[in-house]
Amino acid sequence: GNFGINIEGYYKDIKNQLDYVPYPDIRDTNYERYLRRGNVTSYGMELGLGYKTEKIHLKADYSYSKTTVKNKYLNNGEKYITRYDIPHQLNLLGTFNFTKRLDFTTTWVYKTGRPYTLPVAVQLLNGGKSLIPLYGKRYNARLEDYHRLDFMFTLKPKISKKGWKGTWNAGITNAYAQLNPITIRDNLQNIGEDNKFKLEGGNVFRLFPILSYSFQF
Repeated sequence: GNFGINIEGYYKDIKNQLDYVPYPDIRDTNYERYLRRGNVTSYGMELGLGYKTEKIHLKADYSYSKTTVKNKYLNNGEKYITRYDIPHQLNLLGTFNFTKRLDFTTTWVYKTGRPYTLPVAVQLLNGGKSLIPLYGKRYNARLEDYHRLDFMFTLKPKISKKGWKGTWNAGITNAYAQLNPITIRDNLQNIGEDNKFKLEGGNVFRLFPILSYSFQF
């Protein structure tokens, strides 16, 4: 078989990156008054491994990255990560050719949960009828890590005398029904027993079967 390895690294230093101050007035059309300039530092590495034979193709890709912002006007002048800071990502792929017509492909995906800013307290106004979230440091929390398993069977066509080819695909996305939160909803009524403010996570489907047929002519 053929074995391959690939390693890459990078470092970026970006000056004068714009970011918004806390609590901007969204009704104000002069949005530039809420922007402040800072510096962004980003670095990371990528590792790829591959193995391929006539009947088996295996591939693994891992990446580590870190992105921070330093802006003297924001976050009390302390460094903070960005909303796109996802330190760890791993993709595993395996393709198996059982016969000349039947293939099986499976993939497993993992990545660190996306950061978000969790309020540290809630201010009560109008006799408790209005709840105003109060925020501390930027991006002080993360969604749960994301991971899922997919697999697919592919049945290739026989040689057709009619001049067209049809292919069947059958599989499952998120095979072990992992509940991956991808969004956050602001429910100001959601305060836990520890009197700390909590947010509710939204998510996509758990398990999704796939069956398709395609043809060429």
